[in-house]
Amino acid sequence: DYGDGIEVSYDDIPATEASVLMLVSYRGHWKYPIGYVLDDKLNAHDLKCLLSRALTLCAQNDIKIRCITMDGISTDLRAMKLFGFSFGHRLDGIDNTFYCDAYDYMIYLIADPVHMLKLARNVLGELKEFTDSQGRKIEWKVIE
Repeated sequence: DYGDGIEVSYDDIPATEASVLMLVSYRGHWKYPIGYVLDDKLNAHDLKCLLSRALTLCAQNDIKIRCITMDGISTDLRAMKLFGFSFGHRLDGIDNTFYCDAYDYMIYLIADPVHMLKLARNVLGELKEFTDSQGRKIEWKVIE
Protein backbone atom coordinates (compact mmCIF):
# COMPACT_ATOMS: atom_id res chain seq x y z
CA ASP A 1 0.00 0.00 0.00
CA TYR A 2 1.74 3.14 -1.23
CA GLY A 3 -0.89 5.47 0.17
CA ASP A 4 -3.96 7.31 -0.98
CA GLY A 5 -3.99 8.12 -4.67
CA ILE A 6 -0.59 6.66 -5.52
CA GLU A 7 -0.63 4.14 -8.32
CA VAL A 8 2.56 2.20 -8.84
CA SER A 9 3.43 -0.96 -10.68
CA TYR A 10 3.02 -4.06 -8.56
CA ASP A 11 4.89 -7.29 -8.41
CA ASP A 12 5.05 -10.05 -5.86
CA ILE A 13 8.82 -9.88 -5.27
CA PRO A 14 9.97 -9.44 -1.65
CA ALA A 15 11.53 -6.08 -0.77
CA THR A 16 15.31 -5.81 -0.81
CA GLU A 17 15.68 -2.11 -0.03
CA ALA A 18 13.94 0.91 1.42
CA SER A 19 13.50 4.21 -0.41
CA VAL A 20 13.13 7.13 2.00
CA LEU A 21 11.65 10.55 1.25
CA MET A 22 13.08 13.15 3.59
CA LEU A 23 12.67 16.87 4.15
CA VAL A 24 15.94 18.63 4.98
CA SER A 25 16.21 22.24 6.07
CA TYR A 26 18.72 24.43 4.30
CA ARG A 27 18.49 27.15 6.95
CA GLY A 28 18.18 25.00 10.06
CA HIS A 29 19.79 21.79 11.19
CA TRP A 30 17.05 19.22 10.89
CA LYS A 31 16.02 16.28 8.73
CA TYR A 32 12.55 14.81 8.80
CA PRO A 33 11.51 11.59 7.04
CA ILE A 34 8.06 11.95 5.49
CA GLY A 35 7.71 8.52 3.94
CA TYR A 36 9.38 5.34 2.89
CA VAL A 37 8.72 2.49 0.52
CA LEU A 38 9.97 -1.04 0.94
CA ASP A 39 10.70 -2.27 -2.55
CA ASP A 40 12.84 -4.33 -4.89
CA LYS A 41 14.46 -1.74 -7.14
CA LEU A 42 11.91 1.07 -7.39
CA ASN A 43 11.49 2.10 -11.04
CA ALA A 44 11.58 5.66 -12.38
CA HIS A 45 7.82 5.94 -12.99
CA ASP A 46 6.98 4.82 -9.45
CA LEU A 47 9.61 7.16 -7.97
CA LYS A 48 8.10 10.08 -9.91
CA CYS A 49 4.62 9.17 -8.60
CA LEU A 50 5.88 9.08 -5.01
CA LEU A 51 7.78 12.36 -5.36
CA SER A 52 4.79 14.05 -7.01
CA ARG A 53 2.55 12.99 -4.15
CA ALA A 54 5.10 14.19 -1.58
CA LEU A 55 5.34 17.58 -3.32
CA THR A 56 1.55 17.91 -3.39
CA LEU A 57 1.20 17.03 0.30
CA CYS A 58 3.99 19.41 1.28
CA ALA A 59 2.40 22.24 -0.72
CA GLN A 60 -1.00 21.56 0.88
CA ASN A 61 0.64 21.86 4.30
CA ASP A 62 2.54 25.09 3.50
CA ILE A 63 5.93 23.39 3.44
CA LYS A 64 8.05 25.10 0.80
CA ILE A 65 10.18 22.81 -1.35
CA ARG A 66 12.89 24.56 -3.38
CA CYS A 67 15.05 21.63 -4.41
CA ILE A 68 15.09 17.87 -4.89
CA THR A 69 18.40 16.26 -3.98
CA MET A 70 19.07 12.72 -5.11
CA ASP A 71 21.91 10.23 -5.24
CA GLY A 72 22.32 10.26 -9.01
CA ILE A 73 21.77 6.56 -9.66
CA SER A 74 20.21 5.71 -13.03
CA THR A 75 16.67 5.29 -11.63
CA ASP A 76 16.85 8.73 -10.01
CA LEU A 77 18.06 10.31 -13.25
CA ARG A 78 15.30 8.65 -15.29
CA ALA A 79 12.67 9.82 -12.77
CA MET A 80 14.04 13.36 -12.95
CA LYS A 81 13.80 13.25 -16.76
CA LEU A 82 10.11 12.35 -16.36
CA PHE A 83 9.71 15.60 -14.39
CA GLY A 84 11.32 17.49 -17.27
CA PHE A 85 14.92 17.82 -16.15
CA SER A 86 17.43 17.41 -18.97
CA PHE A 87 20.98 16.16 -18.75
CA GLY A 88 23.64 16.57 -21.39
CA HIS A 89 27.30 15.93 -21.91
CA ARG A 90 28.01 19.64 -21.71
CA LEU A 91 27.11 22.19 -19.05
CA ASP A 92 24.93 24.16 -21.48
CA GLY A 93 22.84 21.01 -22.12
CA ILE A 94 21.69 20.74 -18.51
CA ASP A 95 18.35 22.07 -17.28
CA ASN A 96 18.09 21.44 -13.55
CA THR A 97 14.67 23.04 -12.97
CA PHE A 98 11.07 22.03 -13.49
CA TYR A 99 7.80 23.86 -13.02
CA CYS A 100 5.79 22.41 -10.14
CA ASP A 101 2.02 22.95 -10.42
CA ALA A 102 1.52 22.33 -6.70
CA TYR A 103 3.72 25.33 -5.87
CA ASP A 104 3.34 27.48 -8.98
CA TYR A 105 7.12 27.96 -9.19
CA MET A 106 10.28 26.26 -10.39
CA ILE A 107 11.97 23.54 -8.30
CA TYR A 108 15.66 22.74 -8.67
CA LEU A 109 17.41 19.40 -8.90
CA ILE A 110 20.78 18.85 -7.25
CA ALA A 111 22.66 15.59 -7.46
CA ASP A 112 24.29 15.05 -4.06
CA PRO A 113 27.91 16.16 -4.63
CA VAL A 114 29.45 13.77 -2.10
CA HIS A 115 27.58 10.80 -3.54
CA MET A 116 28.46 11.80 -7.11
CA LEU A 117 32.17 11.92 -6.18
CA LYS A 118 31.84 8.47 -4.61
CA LEU A 119 30.20 7.11 -7.79
CA ALA A 120 32.94 8.62 -9.97
CA ARG A 121 35.65 7.19 -7.70
CA ASN A 122 34.09 3.74 -7.80
CA VAL A 123 33.78 3.74 -11.59
CA LEU A 124 37.34 4.99 -12.02
CA GLY A 125 38.53 2.28 -9.62
CA GLU A 126 36.77 -0.38 -11.71
CA LEU A 127 37.73 0.91 -15.17
CA LYS A 128 41.21 2.11 -14.13
CA GLU A 129 41.20 4.88 -16.75
CA PHE A 130 38.98 7.61 -18.26
CA THR A 131 39.67 9.90 -21.17
CA ASP A 132 38.36 13.48 -20.91
CA SER A 133 36.86 15.52 -23.77
CA GLN A 134 40.32 16.75 -24.77
CA GLY A 135 41.81 13.25 -24.97
CA ARG A 136 43.72 13.44 -21.68
CA LYS A 137 43.86 10.36 -19.47
CA ILE A 138 42.50 10.26 -15.94
CA GLU A 139 44.13 7.24 -14.32
CA TRP A 140 43.32 5.32 -11.14
CA LYS A 141 47.01 4.55 -10.55
CA VAL A 142 47.60 8.26 -9.79
CA ILE A 143 45.10 8.03 -6.92
CA GLU A 144 46.56 4.74 -5.69
